[in-house]
Amino acid sequence: GGDLTHEPVNHKYIPDAPGETLAPPVFKIVQGASQAAAEGKLLGLFYSMETGELKETLMAVILSVQFTRTYWAKGNMESPVCYSNDRIRAGVGGMNEGQLCADCPKRDDSPWIKKTDTCLPAYVLLAVDAESKEPFMLRVGGTSVADIRNLLTLFKIKYQNMPFKIAL
Repeated sequence: GGDLTHEPVNHKYIPDAPGETLAPPVFKIVQGASQAAAEGKLLGLFYSMETGELKETLMAVILSVQFTRTYWAKGNMESPVCYSNDRIRAGVGGMNEGQLCADCPKRDDSPWIKKTDTCLPAYVLLAVDAESKEPFMLRVGGTSVADIRNLLTLFKIKYQNMPFKIAL
């Protein structure tokens, strides 16, 4: 798969700011198969894609959650073969561009099992740091999806749609 041009994140709750103009810092969770882990970063820490900063905890107010899918071909961790920014249709430039995710034979919804050569669910959380008041994005994929899914379920049930602060 070649390089994909990811579609801008849809931030409808900020009415005058088109998605492509928003570029908050991005954090990921260091996982065993990640480039950060290969560089010797400790597993389970939050890793800033821009600065390389590592954090044990993020105290945040979550503003939005975007549900995505990404297909990384076996042996290719450089760029995804296919992706979806809404888990409904494959994005621009992917191997299944415009096709329904539900019909894709590579679709797999079990992130708690380490798998390769499948299209797995992921999350992109837009949040505000509770201490610095700075916005950031947290991209969660791989084996961390199950933990975030459980956390979001807990808050959805317990707090309904109220704003909340969490330590991830």
